[in-house]
Amino acid sequence: MWRVDKFHDGEEADRTEIPQAIRDALVRWYAREGSQADERQAVALVIDTKACLQWLACDCLGENGPPPLLSPAYLTEAETFYLRRLVGGERNRPEHASSCPFFREQQLDPKVARLLPAKPLTAPAGWFSLYKPVGEHLAQVPEEDAEPRARHRSTPRLARLLWHLVDSAGTNVLAPLKGRSPPAIALEFEKLRNAAADLEIAPGVPLARHFHTHPRDYHSKAVFARLREADWPHGHERQAFLALFASHVERHEIRFASGEPLVTAQDIGRPPLKTVDRGPYLVLVAIAHHARAGGFAAVRAYAQPIYDGRHFIPVDS
Repeated sequence: MWRVDKFHDGEEADRTEIPQAIRDALVRWYAREGSQADERQAVALVIDTKACLQWLACDCLGENGPPPLLSPAYLTEAETFYLRRLVGGERNRPEHASSCPFFREQQLDPKVARLLPAKPLTAPAGWFSLYKPVGEHLAQVPEEDAEPRARHRSTPRLARLLWHLVDSAGTNVLAPLKGRSPPAIALEFEKLRNAAADLEIAPGVPLARHFHTHPRDYHSKAVFARLREADWPHGHERQAFLALFASHVERHEIRFASGEPLVTAQDIGRPPLKTVDRGPYLVLVAIAHHARAGGFAAVRAYAQPIYDGRHFIPVDS
């Protein structure tokens, strides 16, 4: 077993091997079969690994190929350290060998297990699109036990799309200072554009083809022209997206440091903020046909508060 840089896949040459005695103590602690001495050694390893922004790489699959990874985590409510298995997912990380002690989830005390954080929001199902294909607009059947007038907060699809884009681009990750490029808004937008190349609005329609990062593309109607000229699969609605850095957001208006604001047809979505609403924002705007506009227009938008213009890291939500 090794300690590895969490920003790689665990195959780097400078990974640190964990002594066998400490590995054995970690295994016993993980399975809740160890002594107090085992727990002290294991927790010390987990704390140090977490503080150094590292993961634990398991050796159960041998030394060839990417190893299964374990992420040190801390549950604040229960003041408890534990290990999360990083398997599957978009990066298709390998499972542990079936005979490995880490093949199954860590056994936690029932009281602690009830306090574990909910699983993160999954990527939005289907295409990177605001509107579902024709034939998929199905009404949701209400739960039988639900109160007649009960209302529950739901996450807007546009928010999920924006978070998925940010996560795919990696702008929500701060890389180590060593070797990192100087932060810049141009670099953040470049990351978003690169991520857009791997997503599709509809079959055969890459998001990158209809993805814009400057309000002038909207005001000059270049977005509309590209949509009208594009080949579009039958049954899918034409739509494009703008990712914009905004200094301020009103109910229907996105304001920038300079230039003409952008107005949306519907209310702009935002997370329920716990602090003063001051911005700045990374805003995802959906462009589609709008009856009142008699053509394409900015229909909806979702404004995500971010750290600043050089770091598109979501905050206050």
